[in-house]
Amino acid sequence: MIDEGMEQQPRKLSGVAEVARGIALWRECRGLTIEQLAQESGLPSTLISAIEAGQHDPDIDLLDRLARVLRIRLIDLLILPSQK
Repeated sequence: MIDEGMEQQPRKLSGVAEVARGIALWRECRGLTIEQLAQESGLPSTLISAIEAGQHDPDIDLLDRLARVLRIRLIDLLILPSQK
């Protein structure tokens, strides 16, 4: 229960969920489908789907590969397009 006068804080995403959301948003911003991102990155589309769904915790090398294909810096996966 929220006390009167207390403001509810926005729910923060976990690190994996935030990265997953970032990948999906940047992919959509670039006009790519999951299949196209998979083809350009050399990764299986099922893996990219699992990452975007927050079901796979990607390592830094995999994130770097996706960031390069998306033409963004690795840190940009945490700075979502709508925030720029």
